[in-house]
Amino acid sequence: MTIMTRMFSRTSKWRGILLLLLPAVALQAAIGIYPLIYIIWMAFHRYKLTRPGNYPFVGLDNFSTAISSGAFVQSLIPTLLFSAISVAGILILGLSTASLLNRSFRGVGFLKTATIIPWAIPYVAVGLIWATVFNGQWGLLNKLLYSLGVLDVQDYIPWMVSKGTAMAGICVAQIWKEMPFAVIFFLAGLQTIPTSLLEAARIDGAASRHILIHITLPLLRPILAMVGIYECFQAFTMFDIVYVMTGGGPAGSTELLAHLSYRTSFSYLDFGRGAALALLLTAILLISATLLLQGIGFRKAGEE
Repeated sequence: MTIMTRMFSRTSKWRGILLLLLPAVALQAAIGIYPLIYIIWMAFHRYKLTRPGNYPFVGLDNFSTAISSGAFVQSLIPTLLFSAISVAGILILGLSTASLLNRSFRGVGFLKTATIIPWAIPYVAVGLIWATVFNGQWGLLNKLLYSLGVLDVQDYIPWMVSKGTAMAGICVAQIWKEMPFAVIFFLAGLQTIPTSLLEAARIDGAASRHILIHITLPLLRPILAMVGIYECFQAFTMFDIVYVMTGGGPAGSTELLAHLSYRTSFSYLDFGRGAALALLLTAILLISATLLLQGIGFRKAGEE
C-alpha cells in the first residue's frame, strides 16, 4: 500500500505541475509557435490579398522571386552595413563605458543611472528624438554647428537626405539606444575579474592595452558573445527606427530587409513573398550570428 500511495502521490504531483504549466504553454503556442508555422505556410503559397480565397502552393517560387529581385540585393547591403556598424559600435563603446563606470570616483552612481535611460525609451520615441536631432532645417545638430560657428544658416546640412549621412544617422540612433544593454553586462563581467589578477599584471609591467587584450577580453569572452548575438538580432530585425527616421530612404539606401518585408506585405499586399523575405532574413541572421561567434573566438568551456 505504501508503494501504491507514493506512486499515486507522484502522479498527482506531476498532474498538478502540468496543469500549472498548461496556460503558459498555451499562451506561448498562441503568440509564438502558431505565427511561426503560419509564416512558413504563407512563404510556400501564393498569398496575395488581391486574390482572396486563392492561395495555391508554389514551393520555392516566393523565395526565388524575392532573391532575384533588385530590391532584395538593394536591401541586403544596407542591412549588413547597418548591422556591422551598430554591433561594432555597441560592443566597443559599451565596453569603454563599462570600464569607466567600473572605477570609483565622485558621481559614478549618477552616471550609471543616466547610462540606462536610453535603453528604457521605446524605439519609436528614439527614432523621433534622433529625427529631430538630424532634421535638416531646424535640427539640433545643425543648430549646434551654427552656434559653434562651423555652419551658416544657408549651409545647413540635410542629414537624412544624403545616403551616407542617413545611414550614419540610423546607426547612431541604434547605438545610443542599445549601448546601455551592453554596458550593464560588461560592467557585471568586469566586476567579476579579480583585482589581484590585474594588480599582479601591472606589477609585472604590463601596459593597459596588454591587460585588455590578454586578461580582460578573454575573461569577458562569454559576455561578448552573448551581447554580440543579442545585438546582432536587434540590428537585423530593426524596423521602428528606420521607419520613423527615413522610411527606407533616400532612394532605398536605408531600407533594411525587415522594412522591405513589411513593405512587400502591407504595401503590395503580397504576404507570401513578405513571409519568404522574413525567413530569408532569419537565415542570414543565423549565418551572421555564427560568423560573429567565430570572430569573437567563443568556444565551449570544455574546448579551452
